[in-house]
Amino acid sequence: MRQKFFSVLVISMLMILLGNQVFPKSKDTSLKDKQEAAIMYQEAQTLYNKLDSKSLKLANIKLENALELDPKNVKVLARLSILYSHFTYRDWHFGVRHSDYITKATELAYRALKIDNKNPLAIKAVGASLLVVWKRKEAIKELKKLTVKKAFSDPEVFYLLACASNGSMLNRSTEAGKYAKKALELDPKFLWLIEDMLMLSIYKKDLTTAARYFKTLEENYPTIPNIYFYRAMILLHKGGLLPEVKKNLKRFTKEDPNSNLSGYIQQFIK
Repeated sequence: MRQKFFSVLVISMLMILLGNQVFPKSKDTSLKDKQEAAIMYQEAQTLYNKLDSKSLKLANIKLENALELDPKNVKVLARLSILYSHFTYRDWHFGVRHSDYITKATELAYRALKIDNKNPLAIKAVGASLLVVWKRKEAIKELKKLTVKKAFSDPEVFYLLACASNGSMLNRSTEAGKYAKKALELDPKFLWLIEDMLMLSIYKKDLTTAARYFKTLEENYPTIPNIYFYRAMILLHKGGLLPEVKKNLKRFTKEDPNSNLSGYIQQFIK
């Protein structure tokens, strides 16, 4: 979440203009529909916990289907909102200058919070949606509500706080770095944070650190398509042969052909 691509005014106008058109209005939900939605949610959560892009896309489908069955299910609303916020961030993170998910993330988050304003997942969804419209202070305020309990142990919340905070995640003396450290203490293999650390290292041309995080990815997530993208970026910054860079980029687009990133880098590998 490095840049502000849409102003708050635009988001507000979209919300006013679209209203409830983003998703259909709630309908009466039968007990059977609620039960089916609950099962879909659990299946989606299992996929979500894997954190890789392919699993998240499958989780997205299940959550959207669950929402059709039970439009007032707070967990479904909130988790789907968080997923849309994440898709927005990954697009921007990889240099794709647009995202279709911002309005959806915001609308769903506040629908969930309206139904249950004390639900931790709904609060996290609001925090994540504020982050992708670059309301960092407001996002931190919401997310910190979840960390007051000593036993709190959700690495994703600390990851989001790291994204919203000042400083570099790579610098443990900054606010961002402290939150990143806490997230990794809770889950040393937290995929999204490992990817961010890797990309930040590449941006800073710290290829020694980048190699360390890349090794962590290879050891724990050897089948994710992004492996080929990161390998290409490291090779490029090392002054590697252009054919080898293109080879890895082409492999990435083959493994994940429908991602916005694949569409974006096609212009560089023709």
